[in-house]
Amino acid sequence: MSKPNLDIQVEPFESGKAEYLPLAPTTANGTPMVKIVLRLRLQNNEASTVTVTGITFSFPGSSQPSKIMQDVNSYGNLGLAVGAVEFWSNGFSHTNNKINNAVYLTGAAPAQVKVDVFCKDFTDPATLTLPLAPHKSPVAAAAYLFPYAAGDLRADEYMSTAAVHWANGGKMGTQIFAHDIGCVGWDNQAKQWSGLLPGTNGSKNEHYRIWGLPVRSVAAGAVESWNDSLDDNTVLGTFPDPPPSDGDGNHITIRYGTEIVTYCHFQKGSMPANLKTKGAPVAEGQMLGRAGNTGYSTQPHTHIECERASDTALRPLPFRDGWVVDQSKLSPPSATGPWFKLHGHGICKDPVAIWPLGRNPEWRGWQDLGGPSKAPPAVASWGAHRLDVFSAGTDGNLKHTWWDGATWHTWQTLGGVFKGGPAAVSWGANRIDVFVRGMDDHLGHLWWNGSQWNGWQDLGGPITSAPAVASWAANRLDVFAAGSDGNLKHTWWDGATWSDWDWVGGVFYDNPAAVSWGANRIDVVVHGMDDHLAHLWRG
Repeated sequence: MSKPNLDIQVEPFESGKAEYLPLAPTTANGTPMVKIVLRLRLQNNEASTVTVTGITFSFPGSSQPSKIMQDVNSYGNLGLAVGAVEFWSNGFSHTNNKINNAVYLTGAAPAQVKVDVFCKDFTDPATLTLPLAPHKSPVAAAAYLFPYAAGDLRADEYMSTAAVHWANGGKMGTQIFAHDIGCVGWDNQAKQWSGLLPGTNGSKNEHYRIWGLPVRSVAAGAVESWNDSLDDNTVLGTFPDPPPSDGDGNHITIRYGTEIVTYCHFQKGSMPANLKTKGAPVAEGQMLGRAGNTGYSTQPHTHIECERASDTALRPLPFRDGWVVDQSKLSPPSATGPWFKLHGHGICKDPVAIWPLGRNPEWRGWQDLGGPSKAPPAVASWGAHRLDVFSAGTDGNLKHTWWDGATWHTWQTLGGVFKGGPAAVSWGANRIDVFVRGMDDHLGHLWWNGSQWNGWQDLGGPITSAPAVASWAANRLDVFAAGSDGNLKHTWWDGATWSDWDWVGGVFYDNPAAVSWGANRIDVVVHGMDDHLAHLWRG
């Protein structure tokens, strides 16, 4: 029995542990995965040449099966002379791109990984067993932002990539954790997802949705190096021939603590001038350049990869504040879907749509509706795709804008100088009722009947807060406000007449909130004097 005297070291490695990348599932209820890729550093401590013939990864204490690596010596570098050092990584074979040795495991990560290195003329392998731990990036929250911003995307667009990258990055494996990022959108004419804009065929760079999108810094860092001088490739679908002098094309490398991230293939001249200095500070989310098609690239996209700054050892890219989903699970134009939120996860093994924002993609905006406004708004809806918004202008008058299903309309003035914010509700098609606290501390009422605005109607007082209103049926209105004693007061319209003010009690701060979710049901919430929310209901 004999085994070779080989020194084995691995990367990524921190604090005595080999590191893996947790991968997000493709849906909220999907099963997560882990990606295990190790760069082996092998040093021959024998007195003669040692030839590596096989490498196996296994996971002691786990039910996960061993992974026998294929075409191990595809680079022809594993005949190690005395004292020689060589590197090997478990990614794609150099000679056969159908062989991918990267390890993808479904479910929780194993606690350990064991590496066996088999060599010619030795009966037993050289071995190394290490605990496994998830990789943590050396930045805030231990994970990076995605390098694109949701606010830069068109309607119904998402970024897209996958955990499987087509290239190794040489025997050092620097590209095994890399991503080639594109942009996909829903083509309503073709009824399918596409990286191309509607009506285009992909023969020009500007046909691609990603073309010209701002590429943004994944964290706060400092510039290491850059190139911004190469022309964009104009022959699409094939790699440039001859190969360009800089395969990364126009690119920038940013240092984030102990790691560096390189962003590739920018449009020529799109890099901000203040970043073309080594050591220049970069803010999180700052634009670094625009997505292009330069260097060794067949079409517009962004290549991004991460390495350890000290020696370019491969490093994973965990992300945060983004959402992913199998795009086949979406029903565009709706963004509703089983989205999974990234919090220290790598992108899924299979391609997914990516919403690069911490807020769920089912929420869209913020949209600027103009102003100026000097009071909190109120909003009501009397039909599908209809919104009516009210606020106070700088002159104190009630202002109104509305969405008719296609466009927002110019703000109109409805008069009625008042205090605080308005309240609005609709109890039927083409009906809106608006209430304010007038300058005389009386409740003012304005309403739209489908053809014109009516009012102002004085509903008495005094009140000492802005009102709240709810409606639980046609021709029914319930209005709440604070009385002069600070208690909640209530008046209502029953379809024929307004009631007298009714004392409801409950001294509170600020303004009440009210809503109805069914016949004869009203819920009121206030900010109590003990700084707790208090809830009152009827029905």
